[in-house]
Amino acid sequence: MQYTVGQHLLRDRGRLPNTRQIIIGQNNEKISEIAFEIQLTNLLVQAQKSYWDLVFAGQDLGVKQRSLDLAQRTLEENKMKVEIGTLAPIDVIQTQADVASRTEQVVLSTFSVTSAEDQIKKMTSADKDPAMFLVKLRAQESPKRPDAVQVPTLEASIKIALENRPEIRQALLDMQNKDVDVQYTRNQRLPAFDEQQRDWRRGDHRNSRGPLECIRPTLQLQLHGLLAWVFLRSAFEQQSL
Repeated sequence: MQYTVGQHLLRDRGRLPNTRQIIIGQNNEKISEIAFEIQLTNLLVQAQKSYWDLVFAGQDLGVKQRSLDLAQRTLEENKMKVEIGTLAPIDVIQTQADVASRTEQVVLSTFSVTSAEDQIKKMTSADKDPAMFLVKLRAQESPKRPDAVQVPTLEASIKIALENRPEIRQALLDMQNKDVDVQYTRNQRLPAFDEQQRDWRRGDHRNSRGPLECIRPTLQLQLHGLLAWVFLRSAFEQQSL
């Protein structure tokens, strides 16, 4: 009966050559999860931005409409003053120009409200029915004055941001993968120097009650692949760049 036991002494020594793909695979799985988290976060941020754009557009339209109403009342008053002779007709023309300008602002603001509504409809519904875009939306929540809270320092804010940014965690995992590749390439640039021990045992383990007799144990040290080692060393230097 023959037994052979081998051990890598330089190249492929340790656990890394065998666990490298497992470590990188686990990190890639985490990177994929973080990528999904980033995509979901961007979607939520976009939805919140679209909502507050609608709130702003609605409030801006209200301001422009009140400004137009005021300009129209001023125009009516100026016309009455011209009729009774207390105001020059040129002032009425100036007021009419002001009304026209504010009417244009109301039209533009109305278009902004419609665009904000359409953006929210496209994000919240996959219905392609054109009638859906005729539905009017109205924001139920308005901006609130923030409560009095202690504002963290700039250094603390940067630290919190770096700890919670998924892009930072994703970059750190990618750096870990690169570090594993560098360590593996550094190991592979070593020459192959292996130890092999062979044992021959004589005897019938089914019939013999005593221990098997060990004869001719041998120990071999093998060194090979010196030319390939030169190319691997060059590959390691490129990996380290």
